[in-house]
Amino acid sequence: DVVVVVGENETDAFKAQSWAYADHVAAAGLDVVRQECIGRNHFDIVDDLSNPSTPLGSMVSGAR
Repeated sequence: DVVVVVGENETDAFKAQSWAYADHVAAAGLDVVRQECIGRNHFDIVDDLSNPSTPLGSMVSGAR
């Protein structure tokens, strides 16, 4: 899967760019997981990557 993630606190333009990328990847035939992280932006969303108790951390750690 290709994981495309945005923070809830991003601009509409940033979100639109991310979702357009996800659409492009899906159109190429790849499986895409889209996730919006509540209360996050592109600076602090990386904190979730190392925390398996968050939805994003769980996704990347394989702890689904």
